[in-house]
Amino acid sequence: MEEWSNVMVKSKYDEVGYEEVEMEPLEKKTRNPNHSNLYFSMGMLCKTTGKMTEAIRMWEQTLDIDPDHAGAISELEKYRNKF
Repeated sequence: MEEWSNVMVKSKYDEVGYEEVEMEPLEKKTRNPNHSNLYFSMGMLCKTTGKMTEAIRMWEQTLDIDPDHAGAISELEKYRNKF
């Protein structure tokens, strides 16, 4: 079973670049509250690479899992209406 973490996401990005980072394993995760941070981290990665539409989608998915996620709320307040 493939484990995802902030470290793994960062190392995958460093190895292959954003375009080739597979997001499918993350998409297959259950609605476990612990996974909200994974979606949030993917959103932050997308933001740093200029993929704002994808970042917003990841932060929205974060809130689907954890409606009180402060980081996702903050990022969406800043960027949702700009893209």
